[in-house]
Parts: sequence; structure tokens; C-alpha cells
Amino acid sequence: MKARFLAIGEAMSKMLKNGRNRGSGRFLMLPHDILNSPAWEGLSTQARAVLIQIAKRYNSKNNGSLAASVRDLAAECRINKDTAGVAVKALVESGFLEIAQEGSFKYKKRHAAEYRLTWFQCNQTGARGSRAWKAKDATQAQLADFHRLGARSIAD
Repeated sequence: MKARFLAIGEAMSKMLKNGRNRGSGRFLMLPHDILNSPAWEGLSTQARAVLIQIAKRYNSKNNGSLAASVRDLAAECRINKDTAGVAVKALVESGFLEIAQEGSFKYKKRHAAEYRLTWFQCNQTGARGSRAWKAKDATQAQLADFHRLGARSIAD
């Protein structure tokens, strides 16, 4: 088979009858309701980068077993391992990630933690995808209002 070089602007693959490209590759979908949420806006840029690196491991069949060590995430995001650990903790607390299995160093066997993206269905347990981060947004907003109002009433 001859190698064929593409001209600038030439399509790399032909369109199928259903309108999709052949061999376009995988992609990561972040819904707008996540990107527009106060929980997302409250995340640090490091936490967002860590979430994207964990989500890159998702292939629609492995949610709940997305293995990622803090050291690997730190190297992929080019941040310190302690910063990556704080970012993972922030993602779990804000509801974007759940820890499916804790990582460990027991018996000299290294085992990376396994995560689940909360907005997709879990392939391990069958648990439906949730918008847990939305519920936490409301709670965080209510707490912020409570503290703000409480501080005003004490000051008055």
C-alpha cells in the first residue's frame, strides 16, 4: 500500500453515510452544566487539570476503575505531588470524583487509587451518574450566606 500525503486543508478521513468521521479518535466531554457550576468555578486550576487527566482515562467502559496515582497525576499536570493530592481531595469534596478504591503501599505492593467520575454511570457497580456537585453548590452557597449574614448581625 502506498503512503499518501495529505495536502493542507485536505480531510484526513472520509465521512461515513451517517455523517460521522471514520477514525476521528476519542474525546472528553465536559457538559456545560459542570463548567457553569459554582463548584467548578471554585476549583483551582490545578484541580481542574487533575480532573481532566483522570477523565482522559475514561473510555465509557471503565468508570469506577480509573486508576491514577498522585505521583502520576503530578507528573502529567506538571505540579508538585502534594498539590496533586490536595487537588484530588478538593475534587472528591466538591463531588466531581468519588474514590472507588483507596490506594495503598501495603506489603510493598503499590496500588494506585481508583476513581469514578460522578456524572457518568459507574461501570463497576451500575450506580447511575449523578449531579452530586450541584447539591453541594446549594449547600455551600447557603453556608456562605449564613456566615455572611451572621457576621453582619454580630457586627451590628
